Parts: sequence; C-alpha cells; structure tokens
Amino acid sequence: MMDELHEELNCLAMAFWCGAGNPDELARWADAVVLATDELHPLIWELYPLPAPDLAEGLLLTMAADLNGFRPASVEAEPVAAEVLRRSLNAFTARDISVQALCRLVDRLDILFNVEMASVPRPQRLVADGQGWLGDLYSCCDWCDDSWTHETSAHLHDEAVRLSRLLGSK
Repeated sequence: MMDELHEELNCLAMAFWCGAGNPDELARWADAVVLATDELHPLIWELYPLPAPDLAEGLLLTMAADLNGFRPASVEAEPVAAEVLRRSLNAFTARDISVQALCRLVDRLDILFNVEMASVPRPQRLVADGQGWLGDLYSCCDWCDDSWTHETSAHLHDEAVRLSRLLGSK
C-alpha cells in the first residue's frame, strides 16, 4: 500500500509540475496517506485545505524529493511523465480538459525531455514505432491558440487516441 502511495506521490508531483494536476486526486491521495500510516511527511498537513495549484506543486515536489528522491528532470521521471501524459490524453478524449491544456502539457514535457534532456538515453520501453512516447503531439499542437476546440482539432484527437493506446500497452 505504501509503495503505491509513494508512486502516486511521484505521479501527482509530476502532474502538478506539468500544470495538469487534479485537485480531487490530490485530496484522495492525501486522505489515503493520512489513513495508511503514522509516519507522515510534515508537509502533508499543508494540503488541508487544498492549496492553490502552484503551492500544491511545490509541496508535492518537496515531499516526492524527500521521500522518494524524485525530480521531474531525471531519467527516472520519464515513465512517470508518460503516465501523466496517458491520463491527460484520456481526459482530453473524454473532453474533461481543453485543447489548450493538453497542448501546454505537451509543450512542457517536450521542452524537458526532448530539449533539456535530449542527450539522455531513453528507456527502451518508452520508444515505439520509431517515435518517442510523446508521439506526434508536438506537431499536432503547433500553432494552437485560444480558438482551437475539440471540434476543430480532429488531428489532435486522433493522435491522442493512438498514443493513449500505445502508452496504455506498455
């Protein structure tokens, strides 16, 4: 149980770092941690009541670093980022997040993993069909602006469905 909670902490930290954090998931995780153990990180109490997303991001990143040694800019974070992307793709195809929110997430992940960490070898399981785990999302989001909607972004929807399936099979 605690291992799962530690893994979910990394995923939440990454999601909030990417701007894709879900306050409901944060509340469920915090409640589960408080119920599961007496050995709590002192910052856990700062999550009650739920803080603003930027404060939640800092708290989660600090706890993830302290408890798990987790940092978003690391090879170990790439599978976590791929899971955050998969969840966001599913939310996008369910129309729970906007085109703009997905494209901001893709931009943040692309800058980190394809620019800043470009020289770092990729985990082989995240590379498929000649593309990385971000697929063609960057190109699909190119020129995205406030006028884009789910209805006018069929190319993005198709790539989101394809990539979600691919990431879900890993």
